[in-house]
Amino acid sequence: MFKLFKDLFTLYWILALTIGISLAGLGAYLEKISIVILALIIPLFVMIVLEIIAQKRFKKINQIREINCNIARYYEELNQLRIKCKDKKLLSFLECNISAAFLDLGRYSDALCCLLGINIADLGKGTLGIQNQIIYFNNLAYAYIELGDFEKAEQALENMRMNIENPKISSNAANKSFWFDYYNVKKMIIQMKKGNFEGAEQFFLSMLDKAASNIHQVYESYHLAFVYMNTNRPEEAKRYIDFVLNYGGDTVYRAKTLQMKESGQGEII
Repeated sequence: MFKLFKDLFTLYWILALTIGISLAGLGAYLEKISIVILALIIPLFVMIVLEIIAQKRFKKINQIREINCNIARYYEELNQLRIKCKDKKLLSFLECNISAAFLDLGRYSDALCCLLGINIADLGKGTLGIQNQIIYFNNLAYAYIELGDFEKAEQALENMRMNIENPKISSNAANKSFWFDYYNVKKMIIQMKKGNFEGAEQFFLSMLDKAASNIHQVYESYHLAFVYMNTNRPEEAKRYIDFVLNYGGDTVYRAKTLQMKESGQGEII
């Protein structure tokens, strides 16, 4: 990930080359194999340190979305990294995150375009690659849902389910349950979009209880308000409407919630 940040990438080559070559030369001159081995290890050590720094930087970028719900700024930060990125796998990773920003802003066509431009093979292999694919199909399903294409949404969800069932994911019960929550949210949204609210209240109450970040609390609260307003229970919707309006930042969830409050009706399905 440190390749995303130009200063860290430049620093890597400066340190790796200067220290590595210097130590290698010194080891050869003194005929000390231990120094030569150290010269080979140093670049790896530098890479690990810079990777940790890069992870912390990217976490701070994610907090713009997860804590502050400032999606426009989150998008701008990601877009700046995307403009400079030359690595195909990292670019696909960024595009997946940018699609989430588009979804949070209600730019569903942009999200879909972004996702369809990703080569799934570039999302990586192994456990991390599978998790990236789960996120990809989750975002793809949500884009199709909001664009009204439930058939393609269901296809994306089936691909998501298959990845969750992969032994590399499903062998960890907590991890499997975590990803299935995302899957089940999309299934419930499709059900509600079709006018069926059976079980929706308890489902989103349980999701709200699990929500670990502000953006997810806003997201689940919006859907609870949506449920109550569409089942003629405005008094029960009020606390969730107020929460989204107070903490929803510039998200589409706040905009839609404001429309619900002003109209006194649920969102048109």
